[in-house]
Amino acid sequence: MLLVVTQRSLHPAHPSTTVFAYISLRLDWAHGLMCLRSKTGLGPWSHVSMVRDWTGAGSPASCMDVLVTHQLNALNGTLVKLSCTFTSCYKVDAGKFAMNWTYQETLNDSAVMFMIYKHRMTPLRTERFGDRVVFAGNLDKNDVSVTISDVQITDQGIYNCYVRNPPDRQHGYGVINLSVLTECKAPRTVQESFN
Repeated sequence: MLLVVTQRSLHPAHPSTTVFAYISLRLDWAHGLMCLRSKTGLGPWSHVSMVRDWTGAGSPASCMDVLVTHQLNALNGTLVKLSCTFTSCYKVDAGKFAMNWTYQETLNDSAVMFMIYKHRMTPLRTERFGDRVVFAGNLDKNDVSVTISDVQITDQGIYNCYVRNPPDRQHGYGVINLSVLTECKAPRTVQESFN
């Protein structure tokens, strides 16, 4: 496939320089998304802002992807980490970035938001979680994970991690199904005494 790549330099001395490159390569379009980065002679990495295939049809390069563990088990009464990381073609701008976590007991139930980021991380005190939810990620490392302490059987359900990182036009989300297990106590043995 022949691609024509248009780049806008991020170099401070040449902020409006546009570089054209012709690249012949084979791509895996399994996910329908493409994110390219290339280094130019202008210095730092430039972001590919537009990709056109040989037909001339263009689409903004987008690569928002949210990574979670889809099925997670936790022991009743312990602390569980709901890991959520993301990839994006763009560096996180704290003024534009948005994220939220929601909980649903089942797919048929309404989602309840319990953590939000809009200019700063804010846990929302809900009746279900109280103050047991804490942000455990690092936004600089594209990690928006949370922990839930003293996990209860009633915490079992569906957790959704939604991420929006403008100027990336795509938003991403990950779904975690949390199962809460109880520890089984060993059966007691009864000893009979004979007199």
